[in-house]
Amino acid sequence: MMKLAICKLRASAKTPSYAHEGDACFDLFAAEPTVLPAKSAAIVPTGLAFAVPEGYRTPSVVLAVVTILVLIGMFLILYNQTRLEHLGRRLFRSRRPGLYIAIKKFIRSFTQGMETLRSSQHCLLNLLYSLGSWMAHTLVIYFLFKSFGFELVFAAAATVVIVNTLALMIPVTPGNAGTFEFAVSTSLAAFSVGRSDAVLFAVSLHLIDLLPIFALGLFFLRLEKLTIRDIKSQHEDGDILEQVSEDGLLVENEEQA
Repeated sequence: MMKLAICKLRASAKTPSYAHEGDACFDLFAAEPTVLPAKSAAIVPTGLAFAVPEGYRTPSVVLAVVTILVLIGMFLILYNQTRLEHLGRRLFRSRRPGLYIAIKKFIRSFTQGMETLRSSQHCLLNLLYSLGSWMAHTLVIYFLFKSFGFELVFAAAATVVIVNTLALMIPVTPGNAGTFEFAVSTSLAAFSVGRSDAVLFAVSLHLIDLLPIFALGLFFLRLEKLTIRDIKSQHEDGDILEQVSEDGLLVENEEQA
């Protein structure tokens, strides 16, 4: 259990306490009477100062820095799409063609997605879809907490989803291998989960996310009577690096008769 130093800043301040044995956190008390009207918010003083141990500040700083970098990256993508595509072409097209295609698809799909949000109808549908997807993923993480024996609340699962979503917005590795595990384990570290348990949890969660997609891919490959080797050989002689549509799909060039 973490030891937290607490300093009273005023005489009316009350020391936090646990209401019941086994509570995940202690209760705070207002240092002065405060009235909150319906559907309103207010700052309620506690008259307390907390000295958070150094080891617990690092995850917060990391999350803040990642969030700022992601917001800056989103701004640059929206207003510098052409320049970023030319930069990616120059840096990765010959050395890392797979990475070049992934970056190009991400930039175009991201900018197109932002364009659709200008419509109020599309914005509402995207919002509902996103909320449903996030809620489903949060529930998966929460029940996985239970299976691992982590005594974490639902808000902790939501935190993992938020951090993971921000960290994976920009593709770094195929299937986000490594990046996914780092984002999830770093989130869990903020809730005092051991490093080895956090990494094992992250790997398990990643497998839960990927296995259904992998199974569906195999099913449709079998349905279409295709193999990975057939797909590779079909395009190995052609230049497919520039055949990525605005929708992030590979465009086949039809031969002229």
